[in-house]
Amino acid sequence: MNKYHRMTGAALLALAAATTAWSQFTGPGAQQPPASVVLRTVAEVLRKPIDDQPVQLTGSLVRQTGRETFVFRDATGEIQVEIDREDFPAGQPVGPDTIVVIDGEVDTRFMRKPEIDVERLRIGPATSAPR
Repeated sequence: MNKYHRMTGAALLALAAATTAWSQFTGPGAQQPPASVVLRTVAEVLRKPIDDQPVQLTGSLVRQTGRETFVFRDATGEIQVEIDREDFPAGQPVGPDTIVVIDGEVDTRFMRKPEIDVERLRIGPATSAPR
């Protein structure tokens, strides 16, 4: 084992020990890791956007605003979403009347409105689109 491997192993071991200690302390001032709450509505996202917060939203894409950007609407509001072409379901057309479910993360940038970075888009239940 060379010097680099020993140093890397020692660093990983120290990190694991620090993480374990952090998560086990329950006394005064204890800091717990944030709960991974999945936001389910546009209103929840807009209320207090947190970068990289997971979302699963059901609604429709009402219009395209750029090459990979769209306005998404649910019953609680509208938000811009970014969807890569490969994240659309293959062979299934998606229009303003198509109910979709998007899984992704909140993307916040300085001096800009929050948007959703979509990781997966699928066709949702067959109901009418939110107006």
